[in-house]
Amino acid sequence: MRFKLNLFKTTIVGSFTMLRTPSERTGGWTSRCRDGRHVIFLDYDGLTQLEVVNELMYLQKKYELEDFFIFKNAKESYHAICPDKHNLNEATDIIYDTSADPSFKRAPYSYGKKRWVLRMESKGERDKPQYICTLAGTPNKKEKSNAHLCVLETYYDIKIPNYKYKDEHTILDYCKYTTGSKIYKKDLK
Repeated sequence: MRFKLNLFKTTIVGSFTMLRTPSERTGGWTSRCRDGRHVIFLDYDGLTQLEVVNELMYLQKKYELEDFFIFKNAKESYHAICPDKHNLNEATDIIYDTSADPSFKRAPYSYGKKRWVLRMESKGERDKPQYICTLAGTPNKKEKSNAHLCVLETYYDIKIPNYKYKDEHTILDYCKYTTGSKIYKKDLK
């Protein structure tokens, strides 16, 4: 809601945003690796699968990224994960060069935790994201996050390629949080 108030030869302009009070507990994994670098996490809303795949192919070419693992979150809602590791500034540049959800892009700076989070659990009436495919990229020499690859393999039962360059870490940060956003199936229509 926007407002405009004229007061003593001064105009005050502003807006209010009403948000559903967070009430649903869920959880997700974070982009941050043990060495402080990040894998690429992307959260897309309002795009078709073809639009997401085309954008990921553009990113693979422009930034020399290897594979993306793609998940369907809801109708026209997708997650994509690339296990190539980058420092925070590089990861930010790549993520900001996408059509990903604007709030998701800003999250590491808005919440002060310096990491992106993708949901892995159900959320209200919504199921956990479902793995749909791997978009293979050109092999590169970027180090991969072994911890993220282990989660993809064990939690989602994804066959992981035999990457030549992987770190040795096996521990991954997990984030429990409360949300009020799109927890009902009717919110997705």
